[in-house]
Amino acid sequence: MRRLLPGLLWETTTKHQVNLPEMQDYTTVYNGNGQAYPYTSTLAELDGVKTVEVMYFGTLTNGTPYSSAEAPVNAGTYSVRFYLTPETNYELESDTAEATMTIERASQTLSDAPSIANRTTTTIAVNPVPGAEYSIDGGRTWQDSPKFTGLTEGTDYTVMQRLAETDNYEASNATSTDTQTVEDTGLNYTINYKDETIHFDEEVVRGGNDYAMTDKLEDGDTIVPGSTICGTH
Repeated sequence: MRRLLPGLLWETTTKHQVNLPEMQDYTTVYNGNGQAYPYTSTLAELDGVKTVEVMYFGTLTNGTPYSSAEAPVNAGTYSVRFYLTPETNYELESDTAEATMTIERASQTLSDAPSIANRTTTTIAVNPVPGAEYSIDGGRTWQDSPKFTGLTEGTDYTVMQRLAETDNYEASNATSTDTQTVEDTGLNYTINYKDETIHFDEEVVRGGNDYAMTDKLEDGDTIVPGSTICGTH
């Protein structure tokens, strides 16, 4: 640039060129707090750079778009864009720069093995754990429900549980418990003639309401030893 001096002399002012460095990509792990790109000072400390403003653009792991000057909190991939202004008599190679920043999902750990809530001839249920998912086929498939149905009676199973993957956490390690469905022995019962009581096999009766009585004993009715009380499965 030239400017006119007193006496009609021209003075030429040369602007100093500022070359911008290639910005380093950055990867960190979700910690529940906003995490700013840590290398902004690489630009801010350049001779001839007056100001640097930072914006974050990206997509969260659940697909939600993100655009803000606030440092992102959630796991996702972000483009960090820098907007620069020069000092007087300096000229920037570019007034913008860009870097990639990734916030990865954090890990989580599960220590407790599944505890069995109840078993029937065709079902196994575990006590639910908040945020967990469950498997009964060696971890090939997982389900949110802690109850497995349609199983084979009298069969050994290994029940697995883990904390499910979320937007900000990876799935945890899996823990397991060996168990089995109740063997279908029918509605066996024991009659106590002295106390006038009938006792059924509790586990089979609890077998997911698999049985229903078709014969009925009215109050005061008698039972002949060797007789049969019918039920359906």
